[in-house]
Amino acid sequence: MKKILLNLLSNAIKFTPEGKQILVELQIENETVALSVKDQGIGIPDNKIDFIFDRFVQINTSLSRRAEGTGIGLSLVKKLVELMEGDIKVKSKEGKGTEFIMKFKKQGGQTPSTNNLVRLDSSMSDKIHIEFSDIN
Repeated sequence: MKKILLNLLSNAIKFTPEGKQILVELQIENETVALSVKDQGIGIPDNKIDFIFDRFVQINTSLSRRAEGTGIGLSLVKKLVELMEGDIKVKSKEGKGTEFIMKFKKQGGQTPSTNNLVRLDSSMSDKIHIEFSDIN
């Protein structure tokens, strides 16, 4: 779970301009746990959304792109979610932002329903430099 969240946060930080928000939401219900990472970043074009979980796919492959990466992060996230018997979906609007929503079957005993929301400060990109390959 830690690797999934760190990769999604890393992407959100890379693709969200300064002054915009990144929201992390956790919803715990009787049978499921839902985790969402939502940003106000550049978004994903409609014609590319079906390919973002493919290995080595990068939406912007131009040499001048702002964010570097190998294009395997989201494919690894999807694989980890599936190994945990979860489901991942993406909602995105180009120029407005992207939201990744993961749902997992809850393990263990009953926990009361709850909803937690965390907002990352826009200065976090100066403080956090997380790359999926850096995670042990």
